[in-house]
Amino acid sequence: MDQPALQKVFGLYPIHFSCCIHFASLKAMGESTKVPLGYYWNNIIGTLNLLKLLQKHNCRNFIFSSSVTVCGLPASNVPLSKCAPTGTMRPYGWTKQDMEGILRNMPQVSLKGGTSSCSGTSA
Repeated sequence: MDQPALQKVFGLYPIHFSCCIHFASLKAMGESTKVPLGYYWNNIIGTLNLLKLLQKHNCRNFIFSSSVTVCGLPASNVPLSKCAPTGTMRPYGWTKQDMEGILRNMPQVSLKGGTSSCSGTSA
């Protein structure tokens, strides 16, 4: 996500954004193994650019769309629960898993994230 283009959106709409629902990412599992750097750049750096801009504009509510791929290949516990262990095997999944970890730390920088953990805490 291009930070100058995102900044332009905030400039075009002077209203206060109270929430951001983030679905934007590259998402092809096979492609992610061929161009992993592109996935890391778009999905992680792009999301960090968005978070920085949301913080600047005091938008404190953020819902992140992760992926079941962060759970890897389940052994037998189907359907999966939020408490299932994580362990993805491809760059696309790693980007989602890494962003979940970053968002769990967001209260430290005054932004409420949209991930949750098995313990019931919300980031």
